[in-house]
Amino acid sequence: HRLRFFLRRVFIVQLDDDKLTSRDFERTKADLEARLREELGEAYDQVVARDYIASQALRSLTNGLVLAAAAREMGLHTTREELRRVVQNSPIFLDEEGRFSPAAFDRFAAYEFGSQRAFIHNFTRDLLGQKLIQLIINQSVVSDAEIDLRTRYELEEARIAYVAIEI
Repeated sequence: HRLRFFLRRVFIVQLDDDKLTSRDFERTKADLEARLREELGEAYDQVVARDYIASQALRSLTNGLVLAAAAREMGLHTTREELRRVVQNSPIFLDEEGRFSPAAFDRFAAYEFGSQRAFIHNFTRDLLGQKLIQLIINQSVVSDAEIDLRTRYELEEARIAYVAIEI
């Protein structure tokens, strides 16, 4: 794989054929800023947070590309049915009666991503990354014996830390 960063208007990160644009970067920054403002309330300082938000946005986008590429290499994929099910059940695309609204989907995709195609591409990449993370989580089971061994190791390490040596 080749991971490249660009500070051009066209795209800013590329991994193989997958590219992220400045639009992706700005959208991610705006989402992170909104979450930070909500969490911190009055304590939020835009000047202090600016560089942090930019670095976290770039990190998030890069991690998403890498996770999706790793998921593809492992043979994971998303189906049209999975995409359809997730999109049609997303609260932002439901009308007042709780039904999927194609118009709401079209507006969101056009405004946030430029097109439905770009939205679906990004959403597919995100789902692949989530699948890989879920696979890792589901396979990382720690047995009672491993917990016991780790606890003993930490206790022994603490005892050794207090050994006094006379010179």
